Amino acid sequence: MADSAKLEFRWARDLEDARAHVLHAPTRQVLQVARFCDGVGRQSVSSVSGRPVEGPVLEMVDGTTLLAVEESFVPLDPGEVEYYLKVQRAVGGFAKTCAEAGAKLGMRKETALMLIGSALRSTARVTDAAGSS
Repeated sequence: MADSAKLEFRWARDLEDARAHVLHAPTRQVLQVARFCDGVGRQSVSSVSGRPVEGPVLEMVDGTTLLAVEESFVPLDPGEVEYYLKVQRAVGGFAKTCAEAGAKLGMRKETALMLIGSALRSTARVTDAAGSS
């Protein structure tokens, strides 16, 4: 691999070396980086087709493979990861409580989950609006 290509993906190699947790902006997922594959010297293999993936990708610990586009990844520091995990547990508990309340009302699970998601999005919009004033 040419030196310029190595420099171009230094950011991805740094994420791999650190086994960094990242926020993937397009999908809004928090994931941990397992491996960087440049598509030339080191190729990822598609879990769907079993064939090598052309182009640079980041493989995540959970098996997800994402195109290596620098602006798509926001590295998280340890405090941000800890915060995310605490929020994830709290929201999970909250969602379970809400789903149980829906079940007591005879609501279908799918409907309850959609209403929970809608309420969370609505809350985020209100919070965003309040923070921007």
